[in-house]
Amino acid sequence: MTEAARRCPAQRRAATGQGLSPRQAAEVRSFLLAAPPDRLSVAAAATRCRLSRSHFIRAFRVTFGRTPHQWLLACRVQRAKALLLGPLPIADIALELGFADQSHFTRVFTRHAGVPPGLWRRQQAGRSRGS
Repeated sequence: MTEAARRCPAQRRAATGQGLSPRQAAEVRSFLLAAPPDRLSVAAAATRCRLSRSHFIRAFRVTFGRTPHQWLLACRVQRAKALLLGPLPIADIALELGFADQSHFTRVFTRHAGVPPGLWRRQQAGRSRGS
């Protein structure tokens, strides 16, 4: 264990595989969800938790079960599903959620949801009409 980990409880928790403290987890969750997509960085989130970037990524994975990037993509896909229920074009949804373009959004959405966003939208519209 490093000297910094011996002195700092947050780094000790990350070094021993215990993850983020409940306060750190809540703070980083709200930070990642509230920050504009173009201003997000793992380094900024790590600084908020008073951890090095590498320790933060390890502790985040222990706490949330995935890396910060994977967790954020899953959150964006959930938000996209809510937006896809409305009339907004898919390209606009992609840009609003911080994806580079519609094709980037489609690749990520398909990987997470199993179907492309256009098909997912049509399936949901069919379910709401059938109910």
